[in-house]
Amino acid sequence: MFIPLSAGRRTYPGFPWATLLIVALNAAVYAGEMWLRYSAGRGALAALIEAWGFTPAQVASGAGARALTAFVSMYLHGNLGHVFFNLLFLWVFGPPLEERMGPVRFAAFYTLCGLLGHALTLLLDGAARYPHIGASGAVAGVLGAFLLLLPGRRIYTLILVFIPMRLPAWLLLGGWLVNQAFLGQAVLDAGVNFSRIAVWSHLGGFVAGLALAALFLRPDVLFNRRAAA
Repeated sequence: MFIPLSAGRRTYPGFPWATLLIVALNAAVYAGEMWLRYSAGRGALAALIEAWGFTPAQVASGAGARALTAFVSMYLHGNLGHVFFNLLFLWVFGPPLEERMGPVRFAAFYTLCGLLGHALTLLLDGAARYPHIGASGAVAGVLGAFLLLLPGRRIYTLILVFIPMRLPAWLLLGGWLVNQAFLGQAVLDAGVNFSRIAVWSHLGGFVAGLALAALFLRPDVLFNRRAAA
């Protein structure tokens, strides 16, 4: 487990408005969830998640407009730790990508990675009858893109018992990917996802980020050597 704090200096001018907006939307939706929970009870929140969470079995059966939940569920979270760590990772790793893609391309890239993460879940765990929620698949796409574009960037992070270190992105994110792969293998071996961690969304989003990142770069960045710094 590592807790990222900073991805280092900025290379290009500008403010990461898209990253900030995505973080703010997720935080606002979570605040709304908590308001619903404490004003109307746990049952009301559970009903919301049941209605708008991404439930593979329902989507696979073509029940109503369930495909829309693939997008909406990316802004729902189950608890404070869930939303906090997703948004922390997004805030650390998102801005260096946004400055290379531009806000519109970055927002589109982020969303597409989340959707493709759900697509892999549907492919490999289409019988699951519980709702998948959270930005993890989209954030994993950001991590995959960061690994591709900035593998040598030193990440200021906390390791183990909060030991501060600066480690290369390839080591941290490669380790994260290996951990997710082991979780995925465990799910395949067991035949069921007892932990209910959306491991396929994580892996699908990460691979999508690796595969698609270069396609979303700004034209002036694509062949600019500073982009690799």
